[in-house]
Amino acid sequence: MEDIGIKIARIKKKVEQIIVLNRTLAKENKQLMATIEKLVREKTEQDKKIASLEAKIKVQELSNGLAQTAGSTKVARQAIKKILREIDNCIALINR
Repeated sequence: MEDIGIKIARIKKKVEQIIVLNRTLAKENKQLMATIEKLVREKTEQDKKIASLEAKIKVQELSNGLAQTAGSTKVARQAIKKILREIDNCIALINR
């Protein structure tokens, strides 16, 4: 009987250790999930900033091209051609 009691005590101790480990891992998991959510929000904000800055760059390049600074007329012409193609596509869609 004593042998069974010792085995039960060891099993009980191991179960308690597993419970403590489980709680620790659950807490760590919760913290990591919060960190992931925070990083996803930051990435979304950064993506929005990047898109905004890229739009500003395009506007700046276009305005520089229209101001006829050296070598930038090509950029302006390309931008105007792109806009005209988009307008033509819109008109074609409207006429369907």
